[in-house]
Amino acid sequence: MIKSAKQLFDAVGEKLAGQFPRQLLKGDQPSGYRPSQPGSVELHTEDYLTLKTATAETKGLPSGAGAFFFSGCAAAAAVYLFAGSPILALQVLAFGAAFFAVFFIWELYRPFPLPIVFNRRTREIYYDLNGKLYHTPWEGIEAVAYEYRNVNQYAGSMVHGNLEIILQRFGHPEDRIALNIGGHTSGKRLQTLVSLWEYLRAYMNEGPWFDDLGHQLPEKGDFIAKQLERSQFSMRGLLKKAQDEFAQEKAEGQGISGNVFFGLVSAYAFHPVWFTADVTYKICRSRSHNQWPEVVQERMRPDGPTTQLADIEEGYAEAEKERWAHLPRN
Repeated sequence: MIKSAKQLFDAVGEKLAGQFPRQLLKGDQPSGYRPSQPGSVELHTEDYLTLKTATAETKGLPSGAGAFFFSGCAAAAAVYLFAGSPILALQVLAFGAAFFAVFFIWELYRPFPLPIVFNRRTREIYYDLNGKLYHTPWEGIEAVAYEYRNVNQYAGSMVHGNLEIILQRFGHPEDRIALNIGGHTSGKRLQTLVSLWEYLRAYMNEGPWFDDLGHQLPEKGDFIAKQLERSQFSMRGLLKKAQDEFAQEKAEGQGISGNVFFGLVSAYAFHPVWFTADVTYKICRSRSHNQWPEVVQERMRPDGPTTQLADIEEGYAEAEKERWAHLPRN
């Protein structure tokens, strides 16, 4: 079992045979790169920062597909209504609505993949893996950033990248995992991953607000605002982009190109998908806070305790054993 980032660094080097770049990063030492984030930061507050997980980024797509099917049924119902078949139109519309409702309700009540939390108040990191809580203190933390190449018959040769840290399970410190905090691995390069690490390092060490060099600022500036715009972008923005391109070519008075025209048509056609997916994601994210154990929820509050999970881990584990020992057995 890999118990430290140094062991992970050596294991990566052995597995990749030194063919691809890798770097051992430390929380108290600058890497020489400027801070930046590729849109993986979900929330950035004064008390804590959260990173999206790759599985969370697909949340809402089933609901979006249901909305697309419903829009198709609505179009078909309009045709039937125009053709003088109101009963058939109503049946098709009801079927589409039921299909959408099933997917939407299923997604609302399906557990939301929790983000990776960087808590500035307690200076530690939390992660939930299938209901098991993992954590690590920020002091002394190390990370490993590395690239590797994946080759297959569909995409050919593509470079991937990971940014990994070691966490231990709450109450079971011998159980450890290597967690990729870099988001989707496809197309990630070492520089992007190290810049993300510098963004996290500046947040945890300097304060919630900092400039493009990682220096502390008294309030949120343009750099943080622009960085967070990447995270707030959704596929719904494609419609506005298509509308702007159409309006620009129309204003130029030289006709509308085919790419712009079909881009606008497809943006309108798929808008129900992206709109529904985005709304579903936001609703599920707002409700997901209650999925965290109480020991995490209270530490994410501005007035919560500042003790780290490592400080209460031993006592908590003993209390759990005592509680289970007194439960009635069949």
